[in-house]
Amino acid sequence: MDLRKQILQKRAGLAQEEADRKSAEICHRLLELQEMQQAQQLLLYHPLAAEVSLLPLYHMLLGQPASCRCFFPVTQGDKIQFFEPDGPEDFARGAFGVCEPVSRSRPYAQAPGSGMNRGSKAKAYHPSKTGTKNSPVDVILVPGVVFGRNGERMGYGKGYYDRFLEENTQLLKIGICFELQMQPSLPQHPWDVAMDLICTEHQICHTVMTAPAQNTKPVTQ
Repeated sequence: MDLRKQILQKRAGLAQEEADRKSAEICHRLLELQEMQQAQQLLLYHPLAAEVSLLPLYHMLLGQPASCRCFFPVTQGDKIQFFEPDGPEDFARGAFGVCEPVSRSRPYAQAPGSGMNRGSKAKAYHPSKTGTKNSPVDVILVPGVVFGRNGERMGYGKGYYDRFLEENTQLLKIGICFELQMQPSLPQHPWDVAMDLICTEHQICHTVMTAPAQNTKPVTQ
């Protein structure tokens, strides 16, 4: 059995109560993250099957008066685009059975002043330049099947997120998974896009992309 199938099987074996508890722990850990508190716009996802559910996080953010804007993906051909829903009831099942925003009037666009001019390529997120205290950022929470501690990600094999992230390099990329989906490392292809951080119910893993310069190993908190 290959690694993707093995991890999917393990994840599917989680009892619903345990998965809900672990998902809630991940949501609370994300809320405490400085980069999340600086987020102007947040790109989430609606859970499919046994994925980590970020819906508790979405509902918590909706209850905050000065919260960031939240966007969810819609599959369009071989790409995904993100749209801001009208609220928690503004979803319907779309491609692959994933719940997508019904309203498509507010697509995600990089916030003004964050480094991209019309007709130019977005500036890549870099912690030493854009991750400073009180610097606003756009954050994407990325699902996956398996993650490596150096930021590697293995998805479902369709490449939707890799293509989107290649075109939106300004985003701070946080991989989302249960601890059982973590591996010491993963093989990578040229088209694979690495995560800046990874969040599980046990830790925030700062990958080699965001770890301090003097530290060559991922650090956790």
